[in-house]
Amino acid sequence: MSCTPHNKTLIKCNIGNPFKQGAPANIQLRFDPKGLADTESQLEFVVFANSTSNELEPQEPSVLYTSVIRRAEISVTG
Repeated sequence: MSCTPHNKTLIKCNIGNPFKQGAPANIQLRFDPKGLADTESQLEFVVFANSTSNELEPQEPSVLYTSVIRRAEISVTG
């Protein structure tokens, strides 16, 4: 699987073609929150899939929310 930025708000992940029916696709992404405001504590992701085939049961996009965790590595010597 490979993921590439499509634009500033969309990431495109190719999970393979053909994709086995009923097979799970576990995708884990990590983002750098440098550009977020200090008050931003949650991000919203809209997740959808498309296919080159005709969808028998099209699904609406899913909305996922995640908390922003900021970590700092600090070293004090003296």
